[in-house]
Amino acid sequence: MHFKEKRHTVKYVMTFVAGICLFMYGSLFVADAQTSIVNGIKVPRLTTVERNQIQASGNPYALGQLVYNTDTDCLNFWNGTEWTELCLGEKVPVVDVPQADCGKIRVHGQYYKSAPLNQNNYLTVPFTVTKEGDYKLIASSGNGYYFQAVGTFQTPGNYELKLDAMGTPTNSGTDQLTITCNGVVIAASCAPKVTVGTLTMSYRTDELNIQVFGNYQTRQFMSPTVNYVKVPIDVIVDGTTTVETNMVNGIKFTVTKALTQLGTDTLIFKAQGSPKQSGKYRYTFTTDGGIKTTISFEVAFTSTLGTFDDPACKCLDIYEERPDVGNGEYCMIASLPQEER
Repeated sequence: MHFKEKRHTVKYVMTFVAGICLFMYGSLFVADAQTSIVNGIKVPRLTTVERNQIQASGNPYALGQLVYNTDTDCLNFWNGTEWTELCLGEKVPVVDVPQADCGKIRVHGQYYKSAPLNQNNYLTVPFTVTKEGDYKLIASSGNGYYFQAVGTFQTPGNYELKLDAMGTPTNSGTDQLTITCNGVVIAASCAPKVTVGTLTMSYRTDELNIQVFGNYQTRQFMSPTVNYVKVPIDVIVDGTTTVETNMVNGIKFTVTKALTQLGTDTLIFKAQGSPKQSGKYRYTFTTDGGIKTTISFEVAFTSTLGTFDDPACKCLDIYEERPDVGNGEYCMIASLPQEER
């Protein structure tokens, strides 16, 4: 049995389909019901806007009216007060961004073509919730990335949510975001924008896994094959990088490398100079290229001055070269009395 679509302007319409009586009330009525070979039934399919045009409020015959919401892919029924979603028991919220709050939408982080987004890239959006429920908020760019937040609004009110970025921008330029809640477009008047730049050579560093190699002893010239630091990186755009650290305690670290492969790689910073004092010292460098990041690492220096194999001429020498050590016994070069010289 099949009923073609019909639109009427009458107040009450009653249709019988496979023994089911469907009441539609208001200025909009869409009848489209059919039984399948397995006795299934397809109810009228409406968008949220079309559904809301049905004047069900105050009409006792509209109670229990059923439609399929094509925006949320859910069955909706009129409970006498409001439309209720039937999606596995989920409560669908009513949420929007008032036009007066559009200016409060903030885009965080830097965005570059072909650069994967990370925890520094996110969107903060003020929402006004008039009905609690579960939400899946997405701000899509149509350019290889989007922002997302999933959760539950426990009560109506005003919220500011963080939407985390996902993906990688495909093209440079200015992207206009479209915000949806459970598939329904909201904040249409806001139209927040994201500027995606173009990088030359660029990479990101992994500061947590920096490794320092070699023995760093005072009064010893550093060997580039022994004294070096490995810095893991993720190459985003290929090119050549040249970086050096600040000069601290008589030495610095430098690297020049052609980055020809995208993905994981390692920069090897080689030490130059001769350490002056023992102790721990921190070295800092800033990456070049499109993404500039300041990174630091610590190097421990040792000194043998004042030991049996490396006696000092005077206590002041030990104090100046080994400021990290305290009082103790040290070996000194014996001095002959004046009359015996």
